[in-house]
Amino acid sequence: MRAIVATAVGAVLFFAGADLQAGGKELLSKTDSLKEGDKGYTPGKGIEKLKEKFAREILKAITDNPHKLYKLKLKKGDKVVIDMKSKDMDSVVVVEDSKNTVLGFNDDDPAGGTLDSRLEFTAPGDDEYRIIATNLDKKHGDFQLTVSKAK
Repeated sequence: MRAIVATAVGAVLFFAGADLQAGGKELLSKTDSLKEGDKGYTPGKGIEKLKEKFAREILKAITDNPHKLYKLKLKKGDKVVIDMKSKDMDSVVVVEDSKNTVLGFNDDDPAGGTLDSRLEFTAPGDDEYRIIATNLDKKHGDFQLTVSKAK
């Protein structure tokens, strides 16, 4: 099982278990579904700034896949843990700023063992961030998305 966590200049992301843990105040909790007819995802700007080896390949693989978009206001330095869990698909979470610049994404929870996504993110500035819930396999199905303050 691979775990892909991508970072961009100005954003700070950590592998699960590194420094941050979920368990703080929930900022967003959604039970939702990706359905036929949901708009396909197009990655925003900044892909060329992602440093990880497989970043472009993963972002290309999720292009045009059904997605749901959620917005969340964060202040500079806010640390959050974003979890997307599904039994129906290989979850992928993407974070963009309000200008649609990709700041990071996660394919598989770095702790391993599932195809769920976990992304630990530190906001590089005060902004309304875009959290995209999608998947690698163009599937439809149910998912749970949770964003919590990190401990």
